[in-house]
Amino acid sequence: MFVLFNAHMFPGTDGANSLKQCFLDAINSIFWPSHVTRLPKKADEWRCLLTVSLVVLWLAWRDERDDIPDTEPPVSATEVIKTTHSHKRKSLYDAILLLCASVRMFTTRKISMAQAQAVQAYFKNYCRRLLALGVKPTISHHLSMHFVDMLKHFGPVYGWWLFAFERFNGMMEKINRSLARFDDDTDCNIL
Repeated sequence: MFVLFNAHMFPGTDGANSLKQCFLDAINSIFWPSHVTRLPKKADEWRCLLTVSLVVLWLAWRDERDDIPDTEPPVSATEVIKTTHSHKRKSLYDAILLLCASVRMFTTRKISMAQAQAVQAYFKNYCRRLLALGVKPTISHHLSMHFVDMLKHFGPVYGWWLFAFERFNGMMEKINRSLARFDDDTDCNIL
């Protein structure tokens, strides 16, 4: 969100021909599986978006030769950009390519330690490119540097990620709590 959307990477100054409209048209043209119901808010939804983000970014940022120029998007005189990192599209695209590959491979159901170490190298290069672009890393970037150790101790990420718990919490949030009551023995009964 910070690197792309808060950094004005999809300006809407040209109306129907704007980068913003190209991005929206590309996202809205995707036929998502029935379990994907909205744009991302949680980690699993971001993982789904990463599977198509390279195509969507290419559609939004490509030039007339179908190349992504390593230039910053145009900015109107009234727009204010508050982020200080580089806004060069091709450089950001190349970094995001490494992120997408890393996430895709880290979240497979089976992964060897040799594969995990190769994927860790992709992610490390992604982080290095972000630093070179002036993007400040977050705690999640640091924690991701330890995935190989976590895979060694706990097995594939697929077996211990929390997406199922997040989805269950989301379902629980929709329950009308006014229908629940607690008895003296602290059991919860749904009326």
